Amino acid sequence: MDATDRMTPPGPLGQPVEPRRFTSPDGLRQLLLRLHDAGPDVWATDPEAEALLEHCAYRFGALARRYRQTPHDAAVAAFEVLRAAATARAADPWAVVTRAVELTVQANERADALLCSTGKARRLMSGGHHDVVRFGERDDGDRSWTDHLDTITDARRRASDDTSADPSSVNGVTPREVPVAVANIVELLVALGWPRAVATNGLDYICSRLVEAGNPATAFEYLRRDLTPLTLLDIPHRSWTALCRIVLGPDDGLGQVSGLLRRVLSGEPIATLLTDQKLVSQVARSWLSGRDAITPATDRSAMTRTVRNA
Repeated sequence: MDATDRMTPPGPLGQPVEPRRFTSPDGLRQLLLRLHDAGPDVWATDPEAEALLEHCAYRFGALARRYRQTPHDAAVAAFEVLRAAATARAADPWAVVTRAVELTVQANERADALLCSTGKARRLMSGGHHDVVRFGERDDGDRSWTDHLDTITDARRRASDDTSADPSSVNGVTPREVPVAVANIVELLVALGWPRAVATNGLDYICSRLVEAGNPATAFEYLRRDLTPLTLLDIPHRSWTALCRIVLGPDDGLGQVSGLLRRVLSGEPIATLLTDQKLVSQVARSWLSGRDAITPATDRSAMTRTVRNA
């Protein structure tokens, strides 16, 4: 019995049936070329195409079970690569199909473990991401997980105790300071003419993208091209870009030392910010493109009282 016979599904009495031509690389190439010339609909009606998929389920069944998948999953993965024109042109079409099926079932297994899509799992296969762990699954005396959490907690505690750190850095800002700073910025924007709902939702959107980007410059480049806030907030693109520039403060030639968010987090009082004529002018002009501008309040002492201390 040769390798081709071992890949042939057994007959009803346990005897191998006559090997089909597509079990060899040249035979598979000829079949794929014929199916490709006949059109995509032929896969649903051609008996030999149906037999090919059944053969793939049998051939790759053990490979699929190794990665906790079913033979049907392997047949679906094989079907996707068999329809590609490049498969028929390969030196060994079966080698191409085997490798593609292996990568697909591996990605499916990682997707099941990480609770994500197969496409995202393919990108994460080379990383060291652990499987999703539910609460209570490690309550078995294993201290490895809690030790890991203790390590993270100790690192954060040391970072918060480091008084020599830059106040504008992430380690120098406690979690409770961030929402207070954002709330103060919202009050500042409202006092200078921005509607409260727009300012609140806009700040939340900017902060979420800042966390994803990791630095203000990258976040600004992403946000100024993002058209979603224009619909969500119902504001012009010019106003949205100006708001992002004021809050994040990238080096855009406007002369800003840093963004408004960084200045508030670094401990600069709101009363001091209100004396910055350039900042006040930029915030007041940033709102309303093609609408009647709202005249900002001139009583800075009353305005300061509406803003909570940073």
